[in-house]
Order: sequence, then C-alpha cells, then structure tokens
Amino acid sequence: MALTALLVIPLGSSFYRLMQRSRQETKAQQLEQVIEQELRSSTITLGGDPAIDLVGISINWSLNPPLVRARVRVTDPALPTSEQVAGVQAFINRSQAPLRFRLVMQRTAVDLIGPETAPNPAALEVLPPPTLPPLPGAAGNEE
Repeated sequence: MALTALLVIPLGSSFYRLMQRSRQETKAQQLEQVIEQELRSSTITLGGDPAIDLVGISINWSLNPPLVRARVRVTDPALPTSEQVAGVQAFINRSQAPLRFRLVMQRTAVDLIGPETAPNPAALEVLPPPTLPPLPGAAGNEE
C-alpha cells in the first residue's frame, strides 16, 4: 500500500500539470481563432480591402505583450501602411482588453496576371447575374 501511494502522488501531480497545460493551450488556440475571425469580419484593412488577403495569423505567447504575426498577400506593395497596422493593433487591443497584443504584418506582394478573355454569351452562363432589388423611390420615377 505504501508503494502504491509513492507512485500515485507524483503521477497525480504530473497528470494535473499536464491537464492545466492542455487547458492553457486550448484557450490560446481559441483566442487566436477569435482574433483571426474578428480581423476578417470587423476590419476594413484585413476584411474589406480587396488588395489585402489575410492568409493567417500566429501568436507568440512567450513574449510580453504577445506578438500577433499576421501573414498577408497584397497586390499593392504599399499596403498595409504602418498607420493601418497601428489601427488594427488598437482594434485588437480594444476587443481583447485588458489583454494587450503587439501586431506585425508579414506582407507578400502578389502580381495577378492573365490574358484578356471575351465574355461568354448570356445563353452559356452557368450562374445567372444577380438581380438587384429596385431602388427605393424608383417606382414613382417611372412615369
């Protein structure tokens, strides 16, 4: 019985530390996903600008404040500007307060190339063009 106790106590504490570490890593991964989703859906710089494509993010948790590295592909090598990066960092820090982050963007310039192609005839279109709803007040102007 004494030998069993000698094994259970150190194994139990090791198991507890392992579970704590697993919870911390899971929380870090979830926070990384939340930040990436917020960047895609709530920022103009990384979510609405067609010249900037957010490839992904990674967070270095060993630094204080943690370093968020956003990898982006850009068609305009001047984007994003340092002011845009500072604005996105401020957005992250507001949304994750009281936790603060430092943001750096690793940008890769991409050139889009391809030959000009004539449009297909309307009869061959796979998806019909979207129908736009009528503008408010447009019905009264058609006299």
